[in-house]
Amino acid sequence: MASIHILGLGNMGKYVAYAIMRQRQQAAFASTPPTTLLFHRPGLLAEWQSAGLSIRYTAMTSQGPVEGPPVQGFSVDLLDSTVATKIRYLIVATKAHATAAALVPLRHRLDARSHILFLQNGMGMV
Repeated sequence: MASIHILGLGNMGKYVAYAIMRQRQQAAFASTPPTTLLFHRPGLLAEWQSAGLSIRYTAMTSQGPVEGPPVQGFSVDLLDSTVATKIRYLIVATKAHATAAALVPLRHRLDARSHILFLQNGMGMV
């Protein structure tokens, strides 16, 4: 099964990754594809490891913040031109003005069968 790759791991990217993995962990949605987080520099990979290889989510409710359980089980990939595995599903959650530059290291991993979902705030995406 092709993995869902997520590029841009700020608030929006992490929320999407969390939601996909929580769904995958429910028996009724076990067929949800695995999720791969794409890190653009080694320092981010180190931060991920020091954070316990998990994503936490805190919802704001009328009773105050409610923390959901941390989710784990993500694959990780450091953006590197030596990785040749094709990407079938890509979610781009970078800032709009940084999108083109963020996709350059992935150019060789995308082809006509790749599906890309852009989730961004701001303008500048053409």
